[in-house]
Amino acid sequence: MKLFSRTVLCLFAIAALDGCASSTITSRQEYQGGKIARPDHIIVYDFVATSADVPAEQIATGRQVGAEVAKVLVEDICLTL
Repeated sequence: MKLFSRTVLCLFAIAALDGCASSTITSRQEYQGGKIARPDHIIVYDFVATSADVPAEQIATGRQVGAEVAKVLVEDICLTL
């Protein structure tokens, strides 16, 4: 089980480092049209963790964290409207 935990931790670290990789923009176009209407509804789903993502004993914690992230995201969206 320790080997599995270390493997998951290493894969997570690799994914985090890969996500932080730099990128370059080769071309860019700015929007030239009129003002875009605001949406009537914005749907935000909870971020979830499954047994494929984390060990089974951490799924409940992962779901709680996902729900909190979604809650903060909704608050940020409401503040910008």
